Amino acid sequence: MYDIAKRRQFKTVGELRKLIENLPDNTEVSICGDNYCFYHEEQDKSCICLDCEDLEDYYEER
Repeated sequence: MYDIAKRRQFKTVGELRKLIENLPDNTEVSICGDNYCFYHEEQDKSCICLDCEDLEDYYEER
């Protein structure tokens, strides 16, 4: 069960870093209760997406 007192919203990488900086390296990550987590980054580094889908259709071929 999650601790309601630790619920936080974040919008930027800096805010996310502050939320997780004190967690152990082996802390498990889940997104919407899914065990499969994917990291997606815009080519210009302006935005990232954390998702439980691989979003393959959103990638450009290089």
